[in-house]
Amino acid sequence: MPRLTKIRARAAALHAVQSYAKKQGDRTQLVGGDAFPVDLKISGTVGKLKVEESISGNLSIGHDFAKNSNNGIAPTKVIAWLITQTPEPGKCAEQLRAFAKATKEGETLGDNITADQEAQAKQLLGLFNQVETKISKGSVSFAVAKKAAA
Repeated sequence: MPRLTKIRARAAALHAVQSYAKKQGDRTQLVGGDAFPVDLKISGTVGKLKVEESISGNLSIGHDFAKNSNNGIAPTKVIAWLITQTPEPGKCAEQLRAFAKATKEGETLGDNITADQEAQAKQLLGLFNQVETKISKGSVSFAVAKKAAA
């Protein structure tokens, strides 16, 4: 067994409390906006060394918030499907490559595209990409109390 110093015993005790709290703490019992003054005393032993720790401060619970995630079909699947639907798939793929190369080089090939066609394409892509809103719990933070000057 490694030599146990007071510093190592303290570190071990705090990690034990942290590990225990991760498994036992029930976040669903804390409501966004709650705040609690906390004053705890931990006392025990690690190995044969006595460990005592005082913890004072304020626990604050952040408000729940909405997060949007975009769940949709990958653009590669849409393009691959479109290529398979054309009478000349090789020619369609070559045209798409030329379009990609030209846009990278700053050329505008979209001059022939009407605003109506662009709006229709946007609407069609919207059918593939569905936004899903999920509620995430607010963060829990602990601000250690400043020690009073003696």
